[in-house]
Amino acid sequence: LDEARVGNTAPERLLIYQVPGASTPNWPSIECDLRGNWTWQSADTTSAAAFNLLQGEFAPPSKARAWTQQWRPAFALLGVIVAVHFLATLGDWIQLKREHNRLQSAMVTTFKQAFPEAAAIVDPALQMRRNLADLQRARGIPESSDFLPLLAQAAPFLRQGHIQSLQYTQDQLTLDLLLSDAAQLDELRQQLRALPLRTEIGAPNATTAGTKVRLSLGMNLAMRVQP
Repeated sequence: LDEARVGNTAPERLLIYQVPGASTPNWPSIECDLRGNWTWQSADTTSAAAFNLLQGEFAPPSKARAWTQQWRPAFALLGVIVAVHFLATLGDWIQLKREHNRLQSAMVTTFKQAFPEAAAIVDPALQMRRNLADLQRARGIPESSDFLPLLAQAAPFLRQGHIQSLQYTQDQLTLDLLLSDAAQLDELRQQLRALPLRTEIGAPNATTAGTKVRLSLGMNLAMRVQP
């Protein structure tokens, strides 16, 4: 009661159950209502909630609160794992970014040494491939994506069909082939997979003379320039 008075939470009225002959407590400023001897047989169950001592700051924790407290260590461990993983990923990203910048700077330096007259360098790897291809063509050396090298690589696999049309634009060879049947088209697909080429086969068109397909051939990016 003294602690309650200090915190301004002292009750105004107390219901006191006591055995016969017991002395009545004397608590100043608190009304004491003597109720006699308490027995569970005569207890008023309808007002039991008013005499519940497990309320307020003494109330038991709710199920949600108990569940949270039970899983709090697991959540804390999960948070630590996520934080460590994030820091490790961030550190790895920073390292890879530095390595990328270093390699990019090395490529720019190499490109400037090979072609000092270049004014703007946007993509040193792509510009190097293009300039080397131009130098090869200027000296009569065919580049791997030129018409004849592309046709030479694809020719052995095109004999099983009849070439209806042939076009070459922007380092890409486009042919219209007439095959005898769909089975021959499947065989052609398997054979073209063995080529170091970028191949695209259009949708087949069945005609009275056979199956017509459009085939596009180009060099893979890594194979465009031969040293």
